[in-house]
Amino acid sequence: MAVRIVGTFADRLPESLTRNAAARIQEFSAQVGERLVVDDTPPTVYLGLGAYTGWTPERGHRALSALAGLRINAADCETTGLIDALSTVTDEASARELVDTALALHLEGASPPPSVGATVAAAVTRAQHWTNADAGTLNPPAFVAEARRVAQESGLSCDVLQGEDLRDQGFGAIFEMGSGSPHPPALIDLRYRPANPTSSVTLVGKGVTFDTGGLSIKGAAAMAGMRQDKCGAATVLAVMSVLRDLEVDVEVRAVLPVIENMIGPRSLRPGDVVTAWGGTRIHVVDTDFEGRVILADALAYAGAEGPDLIVDVATLTYQVVVALGPDIGGLFTRDDETAAMLMASGDAAGEPLWRLPYDERYLDQVLMPDGVKNHPETDSGRAITAALFLGQFVPEGTRWAHLDITGPAWRGPASSPGATGFGVRTLLSLLRSL
Repeated sequence: MAVRIVGTFADRLPESLTRNAAARIQEFSAQVGERLVVDDTPPTVYLGLGAYTGWTPERGHRALSALAGLRINAADCETTGLIDALSTVTDEASARELVDTALALHLEGASPPPSVGATVAAAVTRAQHWTNADAGTLNPPAFVAEARRVAQESGLSCDVLQGEDLRDQGFGAIFEMGSGSPHPPALIDLRYRPANPTSSVTLVGKGVTFDTGGLSIKGAAAMAGMRQDKCGAATVLAVMSVLRDLEVDVEVRAVLPVIENMIGPRSLRPGDVVTAWGGTRIHVVDTDFEGRVILADALAYAGAEGPDLIVDVATLTYQVVVALGPDIGGLFTRDDETAAMLMASGDAAGEPLWRLPYDERYLDQVLMPDGVKNHPETDSGRAITAALFLGQFVPEGTRWAHLDITGPAWRGPASSPGATGFGVRTLLSLLRSL
């Protein structure tokens, strides 16, 4: 039996609601995600969207996620009313994409017909799956195998450096940082090449399949959820998997450093110095600040090719959660135009970002006379100093953005499959807009 879903604004209740649910109207205020099921013909779900004023796609995604608990078969849904409601505050194409994405993500049964929304949702689901995978299953060699499979299925080229080949090719940061694990570290280089590219973008994703902290070992509570430390690489790989299906006109390269940060006979010691690709010396003050170290190699390597834009994605600092809370990703960049592009893409995708300062007044916490250090001397401003560290490996004049998604990348306890796939929709929105 078909189910009708009606988007309902708190200050614009539809006539059908007041007519068919008069007895229950007092218990339904149409707040975001609130729902009222009415035994009508067909059965109707009134889905709260909050106030008409100030509606955003992010609010729409939150509202639509409430459909998951209803266990509705996607094939049985009639969503005209919902699309009509959303179209009053956005364009019809965006409204339809939003609904298609939600159906594919949140409802059971058959997926909606092939569409942009369903394709984007498939990418989000892949990112969730890879991030949720336990470290014993998705270690660095297994992640390499997944990347090769995606490349073959999605029309991408794929080059991989592993183990000692990394050291021999100058990727000392990735090699040394991953040497404590029995699983060899890797650098994955994927490329999507459309026929007539309009521009070139390189995506860099942090891929730490498990993070013990190394010899600067984490406590048990902090370590419990560290399989999620690969979600930057998972996000980027998921994006790459659908570029051909979405017919993206931009040439896109993905550079993914993948390691397991473990304790072993060859683990880095606090105080060790490694040499990144391009020759910059990194003083490893704390081995639990491993993400920025491996990203240094990847960013230097990516920047040498001179793309029009570099975007890196990482669960890099808890301090960004302190600053912005669990729902908002941190955005750092050196120029206003790049910031505006990423903010607009996040807004369109329903993934809120907030620009934090890339303030070089704090460079003294990063620079040393003969290189850089991976650990600042103070606890304050650590999300900023992390971005400043990364910026030392991006050539001046190259447009670059750093997304710290530590907060919104995960929901719930560490033991749960809590990956959200945050960042996939934003990056795809960005690439489709260029």
